[in-house]
Amino acid sequence: MTERTMSESEALVGSAGVADSATALAAVASPSQRAATAALLAAVLLGIGGDALFRAPALGINLVLWVAAALAATAWVARIRGRVPRMGSWLLAIPVLFFAGV
Repeated sequence: MTERTMSESEALVGSAGVADSATALAAVASPSQRAATAALLAAVLLGIGGDALFRAPALGINLVLWVAAALAATAWVARIRGRVPRMGSWLLAIPVLFFAGV
């Protein structure tokens, strides 16, 4: 008989199932894989949110809400990648949101 060894992800997942598999994959995945997954998730959520917000005939506050969500998603993906935005980057969000509302 041959012995079967467990890979790192199998060892971390254990018998608990799906809830632990996410943390197991996060522990095994590289930072670039986590950032790519976060960017994909952010893109899908922004697409769904944009589809829901932009169905109205007039943009109104919907555009401001979507731009704020896009800025938050960008900051979230940057933090997952390990790059914390500087204060100047945060200050650029103010005119972006202002001109989205005009």
